[in-house]
Amino acid sequence: MKAIIITIAFILTATFTFGQEISVPVNAQEVFDKDYNTNNEAKNIVWTKSNSNYVVYFEYNGKKRSVLFDEAGNYKENRIFIPYGKLNEKTANYIETNYSKNSIVQCYEVNSNTVPFRNEVEIDVNGEMIPLFFRPNGDFHYKK
Repeated sequence: MKAIIITIAFILTATFTFGQEISVPVNAQEVFDKDYNTNNEAKNIVWTKSNSNYVVYFEYNGKKRSVLFDEAGNYKENRIFIPYGKLNEKTANYIETNYSKNSIVQCYEVNSNTVPFRNEVEIDVNGEMIPLFFRPNGDFHYKK
């Protein structure tokens, strides 16, 4: 019964959060449509607002992705969600050596207009989500 109540609460929260109409800046919508949805190939598209940024979550070419835009609708970064097992071997070894007792929350390939390609791995350290950043060759770069 407890599991059913938790599931219903999650569904209602997700519906409330994602079901709200969001006024997406025109240029953000245009960039998204041009880059990912010219022929309606993007699937499961959900726009959200986080602080002053806009984020669109979707599937494209069989991969889950997100794109972040600023409040004016200018592109900031895109992420491709990747399974932990697809990380660079150096990255996986670093996490295993330094964070083996922590849970992996999510892994991404990240590209932005200000920082070159990198991998980001979010880990749970005592209930706090800590993002770890790695260079393309798998070397640890920094943590937030």
